[in-house]
Amino acid sequence: MGADLPSPSNPRQALQRREVARYFHHYFESVATWYDLSDNNHTFGTTVPELGLENPLLFSAIIASSAMQLSRTTLPGARRAAEYYHSHCVSALIALRENDETVSTGIPLAATCLLRAYESLAEEIDPNRHLLGAYSLASNKDLLSSSPKTSLFMSGFWNYLREDITFSLFEQVAMKMDLSNIRLLDTFDCDQDYLNAISLILGRIINLTFGRLASLQDWELHVRLVDEWYTSLPGRFRPYSKIHEEDSNQLPCIWFLNGCHIAAMQHYLLCKMLLVIRATIAGAMPHPDDVGAVLEEYALDLCGMTFTSSSAAVIVNGFGPMCFGGAYIRNETQRDELVRQILGTKREIGWPGHVIVQKLQSRWHASQSPRAHTISAPTPKSNGSADSPQSTRTV
Repeated sequence: MGADLPSPSNPRQALQRREVARYFHHYFESVATWYDLSDNNHTFGTTVPELGLENPLLFSAIIASSAMQLSRTTLPGARRAAEYYHSHCVSALIALRENDETVSTGIPLAATCLLRAYESLAEEIDPNRHLLGAYSLASNKDLLSSSPKTSLFMSGFWNYLREDITFSLFEQVAMKMDLSNIRLLDTFDCDQDYLNAISLILGRIINLTFGRLASLQDWELHVRLVDEWYTSLPGRFRPYSKIHEEDSNQLPCIWFLNGCHIAAMQHYLLCKMLLVIRATIAGAMPHPDDVGAVLEEYALDLCGMTFTSSSAAVIVNGFGPMCFGGAYIRNETQRDELVRQILGTKREIGWPGHVIVQKLQSRWHASQSPRAHTISAPTPKSNGSADSPQSTRTV
């Protein structure tokens, strides 16, 4: 496979091949934007390709993810190159030792984040393989505490966090990372910091929902954290237009100034949904019909703001939130519209939207049962981390 393709051992030499140069260019023109949504410095679009010119591991990850994305959209023949460089990248990652000094540079973590997209695009399922591989890298407490805010490692960490959140929302399991001991952000130097702050809070709420049983104090703390975060938002985070006619069967149109504002509000709405569900279980909400209406309103806003944007980065990062939130849409026509929008992304993005649709349709079907919108305690489902919770609950 790929015997005539240039080895990644010398990236600059490999780039003298026209097709490889095209894949490299496509990476920082298109794919990198998926990863820079929470990064004011656009590290995956600038630092990553710069390092990739000299580093075979990162170069292989760049070409593999870019070529696979092209193969799923406009250039089917690119899959051969994607698989070839993916194989080289995986071999290089396996060869890394735990104390390898390369780990502290953030390069291996960035590479595994890129391979996460590769696997989803290539297999049309979410195998979770590279998320497992990135767990030990992203959860390195020494690096988390010592790495500069603008480092490649921290950019990789925020991407890992969103990927971990996405998988947890797809499968309704706790995250691999225990975020309870990771310090929440309390200073905001740029808009992306607000997104990263609410992502940390969302991750903690996901673990409270699908992980170990939490105390009432834990839930009250996170209600306060979510409310304080929302209160702290600058006015520019609010949508400048929201159009949702009461009798319309379309998703609402909600316009924001910036893609990171949309992602931040997606994560905020998910926090609110999970907290409402928890309040329902605790008997703090008045009537099931009211709960359904609240959850549906949040879900419609979440899905509507995602597709109002034409940004591939916003849509890619919105798949996990929509997979969870969209399950609470009750109107059949609006469900059909959500399905149409998700499937319509494949032409330009290449993501296997039908997998998300299948999960949504399964949850819509299950919502017809008398136990809809409750949390039960089924047989535990492992999430693959070293510190997996011992019990898992399903929404």
